[in-house]
Amino acid sequence: MRFSFSLLLLPRISCGLSLLFLSTACVSIHENARSVSESTPENTLVLRSFRVVQEEAIQRVQWETHDELACDYFIVERRLGQTSFRALVQVPGDAMTVTPRQHEFVDSTSIQGPAQYRLRQVDLDGLVHVGPIMEVKRTHPLVATR
Repeated sequence: MRFSFSLLLLPRISCGLSLLFLSTACVSIHENARSVSESTPENTLVLRSFRVVQEEAIQRVQWETHDELACDYFIVERRLGQTSFRALVQVPGDAMTVTPRQHEFVDSTSIQGPAQYRLRQVDLDGLVHVGPIMEVKRTHPLVATR
């Protein structure tokens, strides 16, 4: 990812500041975008929190980021049993925020047995960061009541 910075010099301001420097960052998107299938230290998604909360027949996938600078979107993935992870939804990121941000996805699929959830963050340049895996277990089938 390449960043270019521009500086703006403003004249002396009456409050006693001699110079004021403002910088802006421009992100260049590369056509040779990279993706990864396994997590390495360079592409591990670091979150403030990540959890899956079970409620009746739904699972709430909740996460909080430290920042989302250059983040294009998140992909919430789920694996049932020993199958492969499958993408459930794409959640937009906020590529310009440098403050914590909370996200939530509600999975209304009725699951039985173990299920694992994982996040992937895709940056503006195509780099993929793989998040931690959270497992939930539904030990009994849900019974609908009237």
